[in-house]
Amino acid sequence: MVGSGVARLRILLWILYDLAWVLFGSAVYGVGLLAAYQVLRGAHRLAGWPGVAFAALPAYLLFLLVVILIMGALRSVSPDLKAGIYRKFKPGPFFTQVWLVGIYSLMDATPFMRTVHFVAVLRYLLYRGQGMKTHYQNWISQDVAIADPSMVSLGKGVNLGGRVGITAHLALPDVVIIAPVTIGDGVVVGAEAKIGPGVTIGDRALIGATAILGLGVKVGESAYVEPGSFVPSNTVIGPRERWGGNPAVHLGMSPLRAERAQAASSEPRV
Repeated sequence: MVGSGVARLRILLWILYDLAWVLFGSAVYGVGLLAAYQVLRGAHRLAGWPGVAFAALPAYLLFLLVVILIMGALRSVSPDLKAGIYRKFKPGPFFTQVWLVGIYSLMDATPFMRTVHFVAVLRYLLYRGQGMKTHYQNWISQDVAIADPSMVSLGKGVNLGGRVGITAHLALPDVVIIAPVTIGDGVVVGAEAKIGPGVTIGDRALIGATAILGLGVKVGESAYVEPGSFVPSNTVIGPRERWGGNPAVHLGMSPLRAERAQAASSEPRV
């Protein structure tokens, strides 16, 4: 009986969360639509329907900008997410994580994300507003999925390929593990690669397409993880090492180190 009561309580909490998310999202998008409507209304007064057609794209971008700024403002007054292991449905960090995911999902769960990622200013403001450390020149593909932006740090010159997935939390039956993800300068992550919580990737490393990095994996500078590889949790890949396979094993030195060695051997000696 106790177990069934707990289950009903959890269902009730999720229903309340869904209702709050819908109402909250409607309010946020309503404000954005109101701003866009004012632009279109002004354009119609000035130039009629041709003016509305001309102002359609700026109004749409303004709508997205307003939504992003509102979400960023909400994130700035929300509690910070901290690394740790937390029991589900226990007041505190678990509900903080649910709340922050909900704010980000207001944009992430919509078709507008493609436009946001295509316009560099909107992309930068979205992720910075959600607490992610990133740089303006980083390339984040249109269909990248970053579950916990506030726990993710990207260096300069990072390139995240299509359908890359990054998450800073791991949900188990009774607990949630939260750990930050750190990606260094010049890192390239291939299409459909998956990066788990607690992963650290050193500068100029290359993660091949569809590779999976498990919980707490450490990848050294200029290392190379071959496409399709699965790197088990807590594996440590040294600088300039090449790993591959399922599970991944050490295969030698990375292509970058090999190229440098070859270039050094071909230089004339004085």
